[in-house]
Amino acid sequence: RRQHCADFLSSDEVLIFGGYGNSTAEIYTISTRQTAPIAELPGPANSAVSINPDGRGPSFWGYRSGGEGSDRPYESIRYDKSVKSWTKDLVFDDKPVAPKLVTLADGSVSVISGALAESPFVTSKRTWVVRPFGNVARGPSLLEGRQWHVVGTWDNERIIVVGGLVDGANITASCEWLELTNNRSVKAPSLNIPRSFGQMILARANDGR
Repeated sequence: RRQHCADFLSSDEVLIFGGYGNSTAEIYTISTRQTAPIAELPGPANSAVSINPDGRGPSFWGYRSGGEGSDRPYESIRYDKSVKSWTKDLVFDDKPVAPKLVTLADGSVSVISGALAESPFVTSKRTWVVRPFGNVARGPSLLEGRQWHVVGTWDNERIIVVGGLVDGANITASCEWLELTNNRSVKAPSLNIPRSFGQMILARANDGR
């Protein structure tokens, strides 16, 4: 499926759903290598991400229900195995599609930016921190909103935000630091080449860089 989303429900189960215009969902059991269909989503979820702080089950958000201009929710959804249905879960104060996520030192998850509209292409500068108990708090605002960017934890106090599509669907070389202790974003060194739809691996050098 295109742009489907997956995460662990337990150590032996993976929940898989979504794709462009698709509302079906299933659970894959690792030990048996079998899948079983479950209740369909309330609607299609294209480009969803899985927000899964330590000690809490996954909650899926940051998607639109179809093509350009289709509905996008403020609320995330969560699969409740006890009642075998999807329920509304976390509530955000904006509704960007395809934000990026990074896990913080305390097990919380930082949710960063995403696109608010496609015609014209407009992005959100907002970030949020979701705590293990499901509390949603606003994080530092970005200097530039982005979609299809990459993020990573540089240290316990900073997140690096790199590239992506900015307003007008322009690919950017710009980068910025999200400073968690100061609750602000500051400019970081730029890439040599503008990039989006990328991947990034951060590795600590012996000298601490």
